[in-house]
Amino acid sequence: MNGFESAPSDSFVGKTTDIVLFVMGLTGVGKSTFINKLFGQDVAEVNHDTNSKKPPIQYYCLPHPEDQNRRLVIVDTPGFEESPEGDLEIVRRIAGWLATSYNGNYALAGGIFLHEIQQTRIRRATSEYVNVLNELCGIDITKSLILVTNKWSEAVLGKAERNEKRLGEEHWSGLLQRGAQMSRFEDTQSSAYAIVNRIVKPEAISPAQVPRSVPSISPTNVCITKDSGIMILILGDTGVGKSTFINTAAGQPIAEVNHDLTPSCDLIVRRFDIRHPQHSTPCIFVDTPGFDNYDVRDHVILGHIINWLKISCRSDASFGGIVYLHDITKPRTQSTIGSFSLMGLSRPEPAGHVLMTTVKWEKAKKDPYAESREQELKNHTWRRILDGGAKTCRFENTSVSAWSIIDTLLQTRPLELDVIWQSLDTIYRFMPKTPAKRKGLRGFFAALFNRGRPM
Repeated sequence: MNGFESAPSDSFVGKTTDIVLFVMGLTGVGKSTFINKLFGQDVAEVNHDTNSKKPPIQYYCLPHPEDQNRRLVIVDTPGFEESPEGDLEIVRRIAGWLATSYNGNYALAGGIFLHEIQQTRIRRATSEYVNVLNELCGIDITKSLILVTNKWSEAVLGKAERNEKRLGEEHWSGLLQRGAQMSRFEDTQSSAYAIVNRIVKPEAISPAQVPRSVPSISPTNVCITKDSGIMILILGDTGVGKSTFINTAAGQPIAEVNHDLTPSCDLIVRRFDIRHPQHSTPCIFVDTPGFDNYDVRDHVILGHIINWLKISCRSDASFGGIVYLHDITKPRTQSTIGSFSLMGLSRPEPAGHVLMTTVKWEKAKKDPYAESREQELKNHTWRRILDGGAKTCRFENTSVSAWSIIDTLLQTRPLELDVIWQSLDTIYRFMPKTPAKRKGLRGFFAALFNRGRPM
């Protein structure tokens, strides 16, 4: 294939018309080999040394097959899991490369995830890598993801076919249900081209960007440091109104409100940089996936949030606290989780930076039981975390109310990020890893903040 471009990643200059395609997989799976077959020549160096301290991010450009005025940029990402620098640092470097090369101005064709068909042991769920890619791009790319098995020529066919079936029915079933596709790479140029052509379209996916007329929003792939501002984590069940809270504080619709409550939307963590309306303090609102999701288990969602924090934040980032939203119109169902579930946030240091916030009071004006439910929350359900130092408040669905809640957190000294990491990790370790229960039963995080007798 002619017309390709390649250079060291630090000298790359992206174009706004570029369409980016990630090639991912574990170290040594054959990403560079796939790219070489695609180009029909050795353009990517095959790295047999899996102990390389810092494998580079490589890119290779060729004309778009359906639009010669655009470039297709193939990004050869460092392999996960076996690299000495660690997965988080690899993700930070990929995010930094995207930010430096494009500053958010690119279109995404999708991703190719390579898996060696002889490999029977799945060391980590492929969905974790997909979630990482989603965070980098600000969208769910699952429908433009090809899960590719390779090295078929080295495998025993019968065993390989059984492995392929198990991948589709077990390890990759969730991704396939969300729109991903499976394919075999037959180690030929035509096979590589066929795989790429399945996801490269004239109109590729565009990153979920807020219009540039809104200056308060920063790119999601810029690392949060102590100079970025005070970070506020917004938590709560699916549909409780996290995006509504952020939009009310911002005074404009900057966070997408997901009325459909679809899992693909709920799996994205987004940050919004908003300055305080009175004293211009930079605040970083983190809109998180909702808990008690019918399709996604709570421990998966919490792990996703923890990974985002570790990927997106430097250790010196200033953590203002957690605003946990609770819908006052909904009666709480009885928890089946023991009292240990609150220990991760009930210690004084993290608890003092937690606001247990009731919402949707405007819908409860004629509800005679709303205030009694609030008292039940304070006296029983939230008693342990309140005893640890957390506070309660009401969100009245106004900008003044939103900033009054934030001001309560800003009055305390910011928490070291390591403390919240450790606290959330503690909760994660105790969370049940069993499949999600049927619709209508509360998830673990409902139990986490809702303990006591039912209302």
